[in-house]
Amino acid sequence: MHELAQYLGQTESINSQGAESLKNVAVEVAKFTGVSNILILVFSREGAILSGQALGSVARMNSDIALEKARTVLATQRSTSLQRKRMEETGNKREDYGGKLGSLITGGVAIYKEMDEGGKPRGFLGAIVASGAYPAERDEEICASALSRCGFATDVVLQLHQ
Repeated sequence: MHELAQYLGQTESINSQGAESLKNVAVEVAKFTGVSNILILVFSREGAILSGQALGSVARMNSDIALEKARTVLATQRSTSLQRKRMEETGNKREDYGGKLGSLITGGVAIYKEMDEGGKPRGFLGAIVASGAYPAERDEEICASALSRCGFATDVVLQLHQ
């Protein structure tokens, strides 16, 4: 008889406490940068919404877009802006992903445990998404800044827009 444990993998994911802390920091960053209307959601690697908050007046469309950004990040384990760039570089189309991609709008950011020696992220933990800031690059900046402040890694290079 085989010991079942030898056949099981172990995956790490952001937990509810980490998600709540991350969301709180993202809200602080949004307020500090003058964003008053934004939806922020944090997802486990399995796709569960662990934390979220809306600031100000958030349209239904922002909610739909945030969920679609998360769908892309969770399917590809890559931030939406980088997935869009990769598809442009390789010539891949949405159809090549078997219907798994959601939105490619900037603002869906992958959460990683750490960076390797070569500067690449490893240990995918989940996604943080934002929708509602203008321009859309600010959604990504808010998420990436919150990740950095909380000690998480990401595949996004932080560039601040005013």
